[in-house]
Amino acid sequence: MSTAAIEVPTEEITRRLTSAIGASRQRLNDPALPTGPGVYALFHIGIHTVYPASTEQPIYIGKAQAIRYRLRTHYRSLTQAVDLDAGGFLVAAIPVNGSAVASLCEELLIERFQPVWNEPPLRGFGSRPQGARRTSQTPSPWDRLHPGRTWVSSGRPAPCPELQRLAKTYR
Repeated sequence: MSTAAIEVPTEEITRRLTSAIGASRQRLNDPALPTGPGVYALFHIGIHTVYPASTEQPIYIGKAQAIRYRLRTHYRSLTQAVDLDAGGFLVAAIPVNGSAVASLCEELLIERFQPVWNEPPLRGFGSRPQGARRTSQTPSPWDRLHPGRTWVSSGRPAPCPELQRLAKTYR
């Protein structure tokens, strides 16, 4: 007995997510951000030598069990980076009904937009604060490109020219 594949309307889901992302923008530290699970898209609207400002092309797409909390951690990372201004970012946050839905939505949005911070070798914000046993951890590619986070063990490493070139090719 063969089982037919379950059809998931991914094109319709992607269309609805894209529409929802286009409908709202908030600051990363906005207390009105959703508190539950969901997906979010970060937009760089500031001035930077590597990234163009855009309210249409996300620089990063992520998912979280608690959107507001996750965005607060990203806000802290952005404020500590020596070459980024946290005020130069906006977010579109979309609440969803659970982690499985959030994972699917994140995957569909990354496929649709291909944000630079989701592409190899960056793949996100990198490491979270290090525990006592991980103090010699190598800085993440994000930390090499945007040094300054206090929990990165090597202090303030020099930005990596190879990653800067890669990020500049992204438009």
